[in-house]
Amino acid sequence: MIVSFHIIGRNIRSARRAAHLTQEQAAEKTGISALHFGRIERGEHEPSIRLLSRIASALDTSIFALLCGCILDKENHPVLFESPDPAAREYGEYVLVLLDAYQEQIRKTYEALKARERGNP
Repeated sequence: MIVSFHIIGRNIRSARRAAHLTQEQAAEKTGISALHFGRIERGEHEPSIRLLSRIASALDTSIFALLCGCILDKENHPVLFESPDPAAREYGEYVLVLLDAYQEQIRKTYEALKARERGNP
């Protein structure tokens, strides 16, 4: 399995538009440059889990919504897994293991950020 940062970027763009924000406004709320935000939306940069959490908070959505559909697997996307390079295939598996391992931390971070926004420490 592989994580598609282009799909994550597309989800971020959709959430930003739903929030009626420009890239510049969303970037400011997230605490990054508009250039960096644009690159994330285009799938050119791989945001960290922490940054995804900040983006989700700024766009008033969940990190899960931003990750929706980003997992590419062998059954649904076989062409991505036919690489002759074993390191490329293993990278995708490693990313999935990390996402699974950090799923609870991602949820807790999101909930803490939302509580902070509401004024509850």
